[in-house]
This record gives sequence, C-alpha cells and structure tokens, in this order.
Amino acid sequence: MTKIDYSILKDNFDYFIETGTCDGTTSKKMIDLGFKYVYTVEYFEPFYNDCVNKFKDIHNIKLFRGVSYEKLPEMLKEINSSAVIYLDAHPCGENSGGHNELVSCTNIEDCPFYQNNILNNELSAISRHYIKDHIIILDDQHGYHNYTQKFIDIINVNNDYINFFVDDVRSDMIVKDMQLVLCPIKYKHLFNL
Repeated sequence: MTKIDYSILKDNFDYFIETGTCDGTTSKKMIDLGFKYVYTVEYFEPFYNDCVNKFKDIHNIKLFRGVSYEKLPEMLKEINSSAVIYLDAHPCGENSGGHNELVSCTNIEDCPFYQNNILNNELSAISRHYIKDHIIILDDQHGYHNYTQKFIDIINVNNDYINFFVDDVRSDMIVKDMQLVLCPIKYKHLFNL
C-alpha cells in the first residue's frame, strides 16, 4: 500500500488535528514537516504530562487533556480553515488511555472506549463543525484484532457519520497504509487519484 505523503498535505493545510497524542511522535513529526499548528488531545494523564514537558518550548503544538470526542469541538472552535484531522484515539494495551475501562466492560460494544464508539463520536463532533471540507484520516483500520476488536469494517461501512462525509460533503473513501481517508473531492489530487 502507498503511504500518505503528509509533506504534500502541509502545503495545503495550516492545521493538523490529532486525537490520541500518545508519546507525541506524530505531533512533533507534523511540526517538523511544516504544519503551522498542531492541536492534539490525550486522555491518558501520564502521556499528556510527558508531552506537556516535551513540548513546553514548541508554541505551535497545543495540547488538550481529556476524552477525544469531548475535546474535539473545543479544538475545532480555534481553527478558521480546513484541517487534516488524524483520528488515532484508542486503547493500545496496558498503560494506555481507556485500556482499564475497556477490559472491565461486560459488553465491549457498550464501552465508550470501544474503537467504533470513539470514532463514531469523533466523526459526530467533526460533522457539527461549520467547515465541512476537512481531510479526515482514521488510523489503525487494518481489520479485526483479538485484543482491540474495535475497528470500523471498511468493507461493509454502514456508518451514518462516514456516510455524511461521503454523501453530503462529496468525499471519497480512500484506504492507504491501513488508514481510511475521508477526502473531499477537491483534494483527491493530493493522493494521486
């Protein structure tokens, strides 16, 4: 699969918004590539605190602490143009945000940290923003996994929010490097399509 060329995206977008900061690798990479602003949210307090220290001298990375879909409206309120929005908030093993909550759920599909629930809520928040032509990248969409069991089924996508972006915003769904990209048609050329 072809990887996404983020250096091309930074030439067309000032803002990179990320859910699931983790250790800050992606945030730092996007600043180094040339995005003017990176807004990122992390639920897991140890990761958040580490990134606060790591990025204390990088003023164009803005960190938010909390549940991604609850913080997205606040993050989006600060932008005034289309953004690249990278959705990567999900438990990824012990010592990650939402892990304990996820493994303690009796019905995993009812858990707020079940990946489909996270993504649905994130997409819902984005769909309410007044700017409708963001590029949205859903990371880690490589199928079913025994531990996580929470990936959107790309093949049989029947998701109101994904359908909103595909139908109402005239976007295409592109799968690249285990990522689902919701790409407004006017930006398809950025993906060599």
